[in-house]
Amino acid sequence: MGEQTMTRDRLTALAAWAVGLAAGAACALWWYNSLWVQSAGNPMALDANENLAALAWVVGWLLIACAACLSAVVLVRAIRRSASRRPILDSVALGVTLLLLVGAVMSAPLWGSASG
Repeated sequence: MGEQTMTRDRLTALAAWAVGLAAGAACALWWYNSLWVQSAGNPMALDANENLAALAWVVGWLLIACAACLSAVVLVRAIRRSASRRPILDSVALGVTLLLLVGAVMSAPLWGSASG
């Protein structure tokens, strides 16, 4: 029973990667927000930060896409394994990933952030 408990509560590598990618996406889009959106009133800061902000935005959205794909794989695997055992830590990792992805998307939306 001890070994069964240990394998039941172990976080899978895919779930850990999904959380890591979502955290990276949140950080990249936070960095974009601080470089581009927060310095919108200062034209010199915008010129200096434009390339870094664009890179942070692209990296952030690529990480969001990767984390979402990995989360879908983890969800399918968790559903398949739920009949025999309960993947508690994978479920927690999926929840954390979802929260990070929602926060990242809300900080740098693809639309609705233009000043026009």
